[in-house]
Order: sequence, then C-alpha cells, then structure tokens
Amino acid sequence: MKITSHNISAFRLLWALPGIDLWVALVLFTVCFLLPSSLFTNGILSYVKPTYVLALCFLILRFWLSKNTLSLSGRNICLIASWLFLSTLAGFVNSDPLIALLPLVITLGFLIVKGLTYHDVKTFLSLSTTIFLIFAVGSIIAFILALVGFSPCAEFPNHDGRLNYYYYTSLTNTVFGNFIRPSAIFDEPGTYSFFICSLVAFRAMFRMREDKSIMLLLGGLITFSLAHVVFLIFYSVAFHRRFSVVVITLLLTILPLAGTLSDQSSPFWAFFLSRLGPGSDGTLISGDTRSLNLYQAYTYIDGFDLKSFLFSSGSSCFFHASGCKLVGHGATFLSPLVDYGLFVSLPYYYFLASPVWTLFHSRRLGVLQLLVVLLFLQRPYIHDVGYSFVALLSMGMPRLLRWRDS
Repeated sequence: MKITSHNISAFRLLWALPGIDLWVALVLFTVCFLLPSSLFTNGILSYVKPTYVLALCFLILRFWLSKNTLSLSGRNICLIASWLFLSTLAGFVNSDPLIALLPLVITLGFLIVKGLTYHDVKTFLSLSTTIFLIFAVGSIIAFILALVGFSPCAEFPNHDGRLNYYYYTSLTNTVFGNFIRPSAIFDEPGTYSFFICSLVAFRAMFRMREDKSIMLLLGGLITFSLAHVVFLIFYSVAFHRRFSVVVITLLLTILPLAGTLSDQSSPFWAFFLSRLGPGSDGTLISGDTRSLNLYQAYTYIDGFDLKSFLFSSGSSCFFHASGCKLVGHGATFLSPLVDYGLFVSLPYYYFLASPVWTLFHSRRLGVLQLLVVLLFLQRPYIHDVGYSFVALLSMGMPRLLRWRDS
C-alpha cells in the first residue's frame, strides 16, 4: 500500500482515540516487566518471546506517526552508529556475526524512550504500580499458603536450570520446607525486588503519591532480599527522614530480637538472618556474594591482553556458552568487561556515569538516578530487554521532566 499524507492522517487519528494511552502503557509494561519474567524466558509463554520486537516496532510506529515526532540529534546518531560499528567489529574479531545483533534491544529501546512523552510515562507508571501492588498481595498470599503446608501446583525450569515453583499466586525458586521467598512472575526474588525498586525510583522522579511507593517497598520485603533492604534504607534516608527513623529503628529492634529467638536451623535464619553475620571467606557479611565475584572478575581482567580487554576472550563468553572458561565472576559491575570486552560494554558504563551530569542540574533527580545505578551494580544485564529499558528510561528522565507542562 502506498503511504500518503491521507493515510498518515488516518493513523494519527487512530492514535488520538480514547484509551490509546492505556494501550501504549500496556506495551511499555510488557517490554519492561513481562518480557524479563519467567513466563517469557522459560515458562509457558517462552515461545512468544520474539514478540518483543513487534512490541518495540509498535511503539516506534506510534511515535513516528504521532504529533510528537521522533527526532534524533547528531550526538545521538553518532552514539548509536559508533556502538553498532564497534559491536560489528567485535563480531568480526570473534568470528561470530550474532554479536553484531547485541545492540538491537538497546537501539530499539533508545528510539522508544526518545519518543516518549511525560504523559506516556506517567500512565505507564500508574498502570505498573497497580499491577505490582497486585503482585505484592499475591506474593504475601503465596508465602502464607506455603507456610501452612500447601504444595506448589506446578513447576518448570528457569533459564539457568533451577526449578521455579508456582504457589497459586506467585512463583519462587527458593523453597526451604514450608518457607519460600516469593518472586511474583520473575525468575528469582532478587529480580522481583530489582523491578520494585526501579518502579519506586521512577515514581519519585515524577513526584507521584508516596504512600503507594512505601506500600510497594514494604510489600517487597517478602522477597527477603538484602539489596531490597539496603535500597529501602537509602531511599527513606534520602527522601523520607521521618519514615527512615521508623525503618532503621524497626530493623535495629526486630532483627536482633529475631536472631535471638530464631533457631539457627530455621528457614528464616537460613534465608535472611544468617546472611547478616560476619563473613568467613574475606567478605564483610556472609550474605555478600558479590565481593568474591568482583575479585574473580578483576583477576580475569588483569590477565587479559589488549584484544581480550577490548573485544572479549571469545564469542562463547558473550552468550555464556559451555565453551567459555571464564566462570565464577557472577554479576558485578566488572562482569560486562569480562563477558563482552570494553567496546560492547560501553553503553553499560555510560549509563553508570549518567547521574554525574544530572547532579549538576537537579540534586533530587541525580540522587534518584544514582539509586537506579546502584541496582545495576549487581545486575549488569543492560543487553537484556527489560533491564535495558529501565536503564534507558532512567537516562531519559531529565528530558521527560523538562517537558512536564507540555
């Protein structure tokens, strides 16, 4: 069909129909939160994972045909072109053309974020808040069901081989007798916590109702994630002084009391309290699994030659195949250098540095961006759909908030 100005006007009329903002918010929710979930990675919906490309194309079409046309500056075009070139070069050096496809998710996500408006994101955050509050209720119900003796009604393997159990209203991959750490629809409790904290940070950037943000954070405690507790403390100290006093007082009161009353063989001790004790392997606390991983990653990098440092030590490490001998470095902020080399990892480190520029213009926004960056220090999955969108949306917030009244 030949595209004419009349056709484009008809498309624009379609986007102006009531409710289209909700459809855009639903697609954004799918890209950001559903596609990284276990349902799409290895669960019952894994066969439709390629639909994320269609979702991204849908959004790009919406932005190109709407009145807020997508525009790219020369700097943006140079950044995208440079990374595409470096990824293609890395594919050539490692004799694997698939490496050249790594920029696809970030490039499409970048085009989406560039076309978003303030109202698009606010609708998306409102929808996501409602759904995540439902996740929180479901996680609590699943925790109670498991505690009183209910068995999971289904199970399936995660992408890493570990089993994921379905407890009626939540998934979990961590079960100790009748004690579970709920993970909503995600592969593990830490992933669920990551997206809760990201959502709360974005809500704060938009100055949305704080009571719902607090409810999200408190509901996320059911994951028993140390990173979640750390984020809760940092966030409350930075933006809710009175609430931070309550949080810290409760933690200093309840945790020692629970440690005294809990049997060291109990699930609560195994899952949470034992991780707060002093480490016996050179770590500050026993729950700190990242320090040793960070040291191992540094050891690998220190032994790299220039080619390995710039382009990785082999294509198998890009995709974590069995042929990669670089194991044991976990997920730290040095992991992208080990797996991908410097050139392909540049977007990740560019993202880590992004709050520096924002802090010069807005202390509040810069601090919130920094909190999002802290989440990515132990989950550097910027090449994955969902994680990449969170990072890109965080970097795009200064532009979106300048357009708040438009």
